[in-house]
Amino acid sequence: MRFDDQGFLAQAYSTDEQLAVRIETHRRYGVNPKDLFEAITEQALSRSRPARILDVGAGNGSWYRALRRVLGPEPQYVGLDQSAGMVERLQEEIAGDARAAARTGDAQALPWTEPQFDWVGMHFMLYHVPDIRRAIGEAWRVLSPGGLLLAATTSPTPYSELLDVLVEGLREMGYAAQAIAYPAERFSLAQGGAFFPAPVEKFVFPAGFRFDAVEPAFRYLASGPLDVAIAQAGAPPAVRGDLVRYVGERVAVEIAQRGSFLASAQSGFFLLAKPAV
Repeated sequence: MRFDDQGFLAQAYSTDEQLAVRIETHRRYGVNPKDLFEAITEQALSRSRPARILDVGAGNGSWYRALRRVLGPEPQYVGLDQSAGMVERLQEEIAGDARAAARTGDAQALPWTEPQFDWVGMHFMLYHVPDIRRAIGEAWRVLSPGGLLLAATTSPTPYSELLDVLVEGLREMGYAAQAIAYPAERFSLAQGGAFFPAPVEKFVFPAGFRFDAVEPAFRYLASGPLDVAIAQAGAPPAVRGDLVRYVGERVAVEIAQRGSFLASAQSGFFLLAKPAV
């Protein structure tokens, strides 16, 4: 099992429970206090003011909330996600907003025939899509002339200090564990620009987590990476308890010695304007 395995994704994103844990971890323990979705919105607003926005892979509405904070209620917002569970959660988020809608759909085959969106966002999701170039092509197709295509992602191997502890623990238990294959390796800040139809602008920010306690590090790992590491090592699920204890001891020692456990990363986004004519 990998982070980009479609069976894993269907399970992990059937509801927003695991995603909500990761969002809350970023909010409380992220090293950069600036909300990336607000940074994306503010940078785009410096180029144009949109009337209609498409959010591909909208999840539970992180960009929607930033859009409303920065732009107010006027732009029409459409959130699309392949997960019916995510769309249901997004519909709860936008309830009462007459200028917002949510629907299921495939990023690789968007359900619009004509260009009609001033901004199209594809945030932290392209590395999960089987055909990245096709998904970007679809976004470009429905983007109006003069519109902006925005795609957020992270560094290729984020949080390696924390994920490496999982691998070390599995090796200590006798399993031939390898470095965890993180999905961002497929579409990262390092090489994601090559997928676009023209040269893009890239904006990069410090990211990662700084944990001052063991428990929030556990919560993050339990939102997906722990089970992925166990499966990749060919270990039985029964090792979960021992692995949790190993990780807890390692993280606790680091916090005791340094005051915190740092899991480093970068986050950012690509921006590409569609020619007006």
